[in-house]
Amino acid sequence: MKTPRRILSLLMLSGLIASSSVHADNFALHSLVLNVGGGKQFDASQDNSLVALDVEWWAWERSPRQTLSIGTSVAQWRTNAGPGAQVVNVVSIYPQLTLYYPESFALGQAFFQVRALGPSWISENSLGYRQQSRHFAFNARLAAGVVTPNDWIISLSYQHISNAGWSSTNDGWDSPINLAIGRRF
Repeated sequence: MKTPRRILSLLMLSGLIASSSVHADNFALHSLVLNVGGGKQFDASQDNSLVALDVEWWAWERSPRQTLSIGTSVAQWRTNAGPGAQVVNVVSIYPQLTLYYPESFALGQAFFQVRALGPSWISENSLGYRQQSRHFAFNARLAAGVVTPNDWIISLSYQHISNAGWSSTNDGWDSPINLAIGRRF
């Protein structure tokens, strides 16, 4: 049990070090989002599902159209097949770029998000038929959605976990269709 704690400590420390050069006013609870979804795993005979809670705790508004943020995600991935684990828990720290459409609509302001290579601890090295060589991987996500006038967040996303080729065993895990609902503070 020491290894997961060490990895989680390193992930948290890396987030603090990476953001230590920024102004302290950027640290706060910026958003809280629940993600639920799943679908067919590409290149495997299995269906995956995902439930995740994302907490965005640092944000820098570069312009009214661009926000760079850092957050933490706690997720549970499940699958319906394979010799490997049926349930995998994932803890990630992620950088995220949000691009807002310049005009608002009746529903709110449209956005596109890219979550790039968030370092992640994974509780198991396999999800069904899909294998990872270590308990360390990366979390990536693409999302499109809207922020309503009263700061509710609604989006659809595609999420992926892999080790980005750091090790030879690198079967990525996919959750192709996810619905996210949350609140911006």
